Amino acid sequence: MPSAVQAVDRILQARDLYEVLNLPAFTDDVEEIRRARNDCALLVHPDKNDSPDASEAFKRVQGAYEVLMSTHKAAYDDDLRRMQEERAADEGETSEEEWRYRFGDLTASVVRAVTGNQDYEFGDWTRGLARRVSQYRFGDITRSVISSLAANS
Repeated sequence: MPSAVQAVDRILQARDLYEVLNLPAFTDDVEEIRRARNDCALLVHPDKNDSPDASEAFKRVQGAYEVLMSTHKAAYDDDLRRMQEERAADEGETSEEEWRYRFGDLTASVVRAVTGNQDYEFGDWTRGLARRVSQYRFGDITRSVISSLAANS
């Protein structure tokens, strides 16, 4: 069993939502996802973990859980598979237009689901993320999305 500090570090370095919850990619078992969320949440809960990053890790755990338990999981899985294939084929840059085409609707859907803001559209926040996409790996983008969603909810 990892220490609480190791759990925080692992969560903050996770490349995708499954890694946040320490699950194999594309896990479909709802109970397994729920157990993983509970286990991670207990390790990194700010009231039980003295790490200065515990709060951020806890938010990421909750954000990952909400997406993987939502109706957007299938779309997330499709995009994750596509990103893994593309990353394996080419580590090239992704333009803002490609980001908007590939992830704009999904990002808007996830933001709507997590924040309850049904009026959200592909806006300035997402465009800013798209502009920075060439500077980040997919995991960093996922962390950015989860952090921003948690901060906005």
